[in-house]
Amino acid sequence: MRKFSTSWKIIIVVILIGGIFLLKEKPWVPRGYDSADKVMAWCNKNDSDIYMLSAYGALDQGVSEGSADPSEYNIILRANKKSNTYVFKVKSHYVYVVKIIDPADGSYWEQAVGLSKDNNGKVFHRALTKSEMDSVDEIAVDDTSWNDYGFNREFRSDVD
Repeated sequence: MRKFSTSWKIIIVVILIGGIFLLKEKPWVPRGYDSADKVMAWCNKNDSDIYMLSAYGALDQGVSEGSADPSEYNIILRANKKSNTYVFKVKSHYVYVVKIIDPADGSYWEQAVGLSKDNNGKVFHRALTKSEMDSVDEIAVDDTSWNDYGFNREFRSDVD
C-alpha cells in the first residue's frame, strides 16, 4: 500500500475543511435584507395582497364580533431559525414570508415574496399552499409584527 506524503495530507485536510465550511455556510443561498422594516417595505411594494388580506381579516372580525380591533398585531414577518435570516426556499424560489392573521378566528395566510426580480422582470409573489405553509412553519418563527395602523403608517404611501 502506498503512503501519502505530508503535502497530500495537508491538501486533503484543506479540502475537507473547505467542504465542511461550504456545507455549513451555503454561500450560494441569498441572504436578503437584514432589517425587518426593509424586508416588509420590499414585500409591501411587490405584493399588495398582504394589506388586502389584512383588511379582509379586519372585516371578518368586524362582522363576527361587531367591531374590529385596530390595535391587534395581525401582519407578521417570519424569520428562518435555521439560517437566522428572513429568507426561505419555497419550491425553486428564495422568498420572504409574511403571515397575515384573521383575528376573528385565529386562522392565517402566508404570502411569499421573492427577493429580487425574476428573468421576466417581475417579482415572484403568491399565497402559500397549506403544505408549503406547513413546511415553512417547521423552520420559521414570528419575528416582527404590525397592526393595520402601524403597517399603514410605515409602508403605505397611499393613505394618511
